[in-house]
Amino acid sequence: MELRLFNEDGIARLERFIQDLRDGKRLAPQKRNDILTAPGLSAVARPEAPITVEQRAFPDSKQAMDYLYGKLSGAGGMRHIGKDKYLWSWLALFYFEQLCPPGGDGKRKVGQSARWIPEFHRNRQFFHLLLGPYLAYLHHRNDLGRARVLFCHRPDQSSPAVTEIGCRQELITCNAVVEAASRLYVGADGKFKRGAHGRSGLRRFVQVIQQFARTWDLYSMPTAALLDMLPGEFDRFRR
Repeated sequence: MELRLFNEDGIARLERFIQDLRDGKRLAPQKRNDILTAPGLSAVARPEAPITVEQRAFPDSKQAMDYLYGKLSGAGGMRHIGKDKYLWSWLALFYFEQLCPPGGDGKRKVGQSARWIPEFHRNRQFFHLLLGPYLAYLHHRNDLGRARVLFCHRPDQSSPAVTEIGCRQELITCNAVVEAASRLYVGADGKFKRGAHGRSGLRRFVQVIQQFARTWDLYSMPTAALLDMLPGEFDRFRR
């Protein structure tokens, strides 16, 4: 399908679609397709040279971002892609089946609207299921291995690594912080270690790092030195 951009009416229709699902309605797939392609709700993103996107099964966010970055990185004529709520809202609905699969009861847990329609105040764009990882990808595309903590979750999951680190500009742009989190919380299998979202997990890591940032220049600090500074409560992940 050709990549499209919602207009304000499209955004409003997406909001109603999300609310209908919250209210327990089961909407036919055709309803979603109608919203995606209705001329009154959206327009082709780059009419002079349309970009085609395809439905694919992405086992993790890294592969999803590899694909979207490949599609969007050379999108001449499209400015400020990372700030375009109309683009990312449309893409979220396009990949809705993968981003919001039905549960065993057939119902879908859509969560907060920020997962579908980007909100740009207080860096809440990192809560968006696609835009958040995409912005993290842009920051670390030259060394994605360093940033694997930001991409090892499933696309339908809101990752604390993305939301907790991404929402803090001083952390998402600090290579040592991102690499330290990756070393602590991602195992050799490329998945989160057990307990990564519990005590002494990612949220606690961010709290401690923010305390460090008041005293030390984290940007000039090697990753190993930063890991050595962490208190003993993180030993279980340092092993």
